[in-house]
Amino acid sequence: MRLIPRATLASLLLLPSLAIAQGEDPVEDPVSESAAAERRASFYRTPRERREAGLKTKLTDWITFSGLVEVEAGSVVYQFRNDRSDSRTDDMVPTAQIGFIVEVSDNAKSEIILEFEEDSSESNLDEAIIELENGGWGLATGLLYVPFGIYYSHFITGPLLEFGETRETALMLSYDYHDIVEVGVFVSNGEAEEIATDGRIEDRISDWGAAIETELINNRLELGASYLSDLADTDELLLDEVDNLYQRRVDGWSAYAVMRPGKWDISLEFLAAARSFRDLAPDADEPRAWNVEIAYFPRDTWELAARMERSDELADQPERQYGIAANWLAFQTVSVSLEYLRADYKPGFAFDIDGNEFERRNLVAVRLSMEF
Repeated sequence: MRLIPRATLASLLLLPSLAIAQGEDPVEDPVSESAAAERRASFYRTPRERREAGLKTKLTDWITFSGLVEVEAGSVVYQFRNDRSDSRTDDMVPTAQIGFIVEVSDNAKSEIILEFEEDSSESNLDEAIIELENGGWGLATGLLYVPFGIYYSHFITGPLLEFGETRETALMLSYDYHDIVEVGVFVSNGEAEEIATDGRIEDRISDWGAAIETELINNRLELGASYLSDLADTDELLLDEVDNLYQRRVDGWSAYAVMRPGKWDISLEFLAAARSFRDLAPDADEPRAWNVEIAYFPRDTWELAARMERSDELADQPERQYGIAANWLAFQTVSVSLEYLRADYKPGFAFDIDGNEFERRNLVAVRLSMEF
């Protein structure tokens, strides 16, 4: 089943490209690269940008500190196909993230990111990386998010295709060609393992992936694609119910495009399994999803966004989700976000713990963020 009709996909990619091509000369464009950086109503648009958020304060000549504090609250109403409904209100949930960058030399550094959540007395080690750089070459190793998917969004709630986000202990080699094209390859060993024909569990470092991204037209057009050899190793743990064991390895791929014509920001991302899992139910054995968002900056400190996304064979998740969001940069380091999302479920696909079949969901959420 094709999630995006060919004509629709061509229009999504072509129309924004024409808008960029017909724009004003970059020198006269009122939305310059520096202005675009200053106008951000939210501190980040991808999980990677979130991990990099913070003011980067120098503690010493070789240690840099940064942090992010967020408080979220929301309300959600589920509608079931038996005409029942269920409403829930989440209390304010605070989270904090702090990061340290230790620069041993101009070519070597280490980065540590810790996360703190409510009702937890311990910190969670999110990333711990050692990086070496020489010219355009880079080598990174440690606990890190491998470059599979970008998950670009202006909303509080991440897109459905975040089921591909993957954090592993990995070794990654990358090359950056003049800040125009960057390629990377990595190897890792995830939790999911293959069952051999003789019944043995094969536990070895056999997972790998690759990614490429490029920026064109004075950073107005960004394109990227990535590959992961074992989709069962994502943070979603697709095979958790079968102890993360599989009979056949399933790889995955993703691609995205981000276009920035003037005060607009248009993104399209797709992520999918390359073939079906033999270990999952037939109606949920080949998950895939896409997400399209359009954002407009009426002022440097305001951002309005709309989202349309869809998933197929993604267990317990909506088939369609769409909504609107607003982000306001109240102060230089404080941002306020508000969103509304409507989700529609495929008939006979998703149920709650009492066996009630989901029909739709309405979600409202608000978030206060502060960098330090």
